Amino acid sequence: MKSILQTAVPDSALTTTEQQLIDAAGETFARLGFHATTIRHICQLAHANIAAVNYHFGGKSGCMPPRRGMPTTAPRLNIPSGLMIRDTP
Repeated sequence: MKSILQTAVPDSALTTTEQQLIDAAGETFARLGFHATTIRHICQLAHANIAAVNYHFGGKSGCMPPRRGMPTTAPRLNIPSGLMIRDTP
């Protein structure tokens, strides 16, 4: 299972802790669901310090694997300024 981080960074650039966190997060998300999973669950399964997820990924969503068939980056939209919706009445 590849995470967003793994698609952007070669496997050789990941530390052992990062890889363990990604694997633990994927397993825990599959078992409990994203919202029920806590950072504590991930760190306990990965045998990592409780601060490791925030340190390496900025939070649990940073180590979440992408959905199959979904792009890993959001497409950029180029909207001409004349078509922009304004908040003024």
